[in-house]
Amino acid sequence: MAYRTRILEKRILSSLKKQDSVVVEGAPGVGKTALLKKVSSKVFDVKKALENPSSSMALDMNRSLPFSGKGIHGVDGLDLDYDLLAYQTGKTVFASSRSTGRDHFTLYPLSFYEEGLSNGAISLKGLFAGAYEDRFEANSSLAFDDLCHAIVKGGFPVSLGKKSSTYPLKIYNFLVKGGLAKESKTEQDEARIRAFLKRYASSVGTLEKNTDLLRDLRGKDPNLAESTLYDWLNALKRLLILDEIEAWAPPIKASPTIRRLPKKEFIDPSLALAFQKKGEADLKKDPLLLARLFEACCARDLKTYSQSLGGKIKYYEDRFGLKSDLVLFLENGKYALIQCRLGKKDGEAGEKQLIDLKKKILLHDSRHGESMLGLPSFLLILDNGEKTYRSKTGVYHCPIACLGE
Repeated sequence: MAYRTRILEKRILSSLKKQDSVVVEGAPGVGKTALLKKVSSKVFDVKKALENPSSSMALDMNRSLPFSGKGIHGVDGLDLDYDLLAYQTGKTVFASSRSTGRDHFTLYPLSFYEEGLSNGAISLKGLFAGAYEDRFEANSSLAFDDLCHAIVKGGFPVSLGKKSSTYPLKIYNFLVKGGLAKESKTEQDEARIRAFLKRYASSVGTLEKNTDLLRDLRGKDPNLAESTLYDWLNALKRLLILDEIEAWAPPIKASPTIRRLPKKEFIDPSLALAFQKKGEADLKKDPLLLARLFEACCARDLKTYSQSLGGKIKYYEDRFGLKSDLVLFLENGKYALIQCRLGKKDGEAGEKQLIDLKKKILLHDSRHGESMLGLPSFLLILDNGEKTYRSKTGVYHCPIACLGE
């Protein structure tokens, strides 16, 4: 499998010029080890060392072992031995398949641009810099069937060049066969865990309450404890399988009218299908499911493309139907309102919502100078169209297969 350049590489190397160590977290299979090999002079695999009695003994006697030699050190398996941080010397990149609670960068599954499905003709940085105000032209060659196939296959590097992928199912089996029970410290019950994973997967892309999930699960399993459900959810977060999107609650509406529940998401939308035992045929005949998972793809890619800008994704929705599927914030204070839509009519409806939301923000700022939000840098519709264009109202329409860093 050929290595695909990851956008995160540049940020890691740039950060190492200012600090001695960087922590990279990522779910299983997103390519952390390959990334370490790319940016480091050598890689020390903690898991392999601990599995070998001789290597384990050597590491126990000399915790500085991973940091010997010149160049940038790569240490894979930080989650298995936190004490190594205290012995770190020189420039080091640590990788972890588990949330460490430390400042970190996140490596996501391959974005469409990293996978080669997007030509990257439209730069996210360029949009924020106002580079396309005069000319906004690019063409997409990603067909509808190819989009659906990419969603089902997922962005895991092991699947590159293959017609299909079993990796999302491999993650499912890992969780069912003990991975989730071990992380949550609950009793292993495969039937319960299967039911939980399937039910959560059906809610991906929604604002469904956890109490609703619990009610449905108790319909077939009355003795399921509420604490068990939350243990599982927290375990999936620690394992970096869940990547839920927070709500944005600006003061443009009365506080109770703005939805604040996190939007349910996996680290990759392919998991939502695998956990439900669904495939490409199921996706194509369910437009609502396809729309939700397309949005999840857009969110995953935007998180990757905005990393060098300190990007953070949220969403906005109120009880009157006004929404922005995604709101992308940068560390410099700029932000953008984004809708993820399939089809021309849906794109036009999404455009109207973005304009209406921008008007609400403008009205708030005109009345409350002391708490101005500032207008968004741009309004964007991410779609599956054949070409980019800018509407008469100034909203950018861009195929996901044209977007890049």
